[in-house]
Amino acid sequence: SPIVATAGTWMAKLIEPIGAGIAIEELTPENLHRAVTQIIDGYAGFRDRAFHAGQAQTQKSWDVLLDLLKTGKP
Repeated sequence: SPIVATAGTWMAKLIEPIGAGIAIEELTPENLHRAVTQIIDGYAGFRDRAFHAGQAQTQKSWDVLLDLLKTGKP
């Protein structure tokens, strides 16, 4: 699902480059409303990018786990 995050956080750094959400500089009701409205207006694109990013992250996590189980090394 698309995400609204506070700018400068690890979550914002994760979602911004891939377009899976919006980072807001200052957490105010107005900024939150604006970000949510932007996501609603472009929901299909945000949803698709968030979904694909989640799939990629899950695969990466499984690959790391499998490597650890195979080799005993991270």
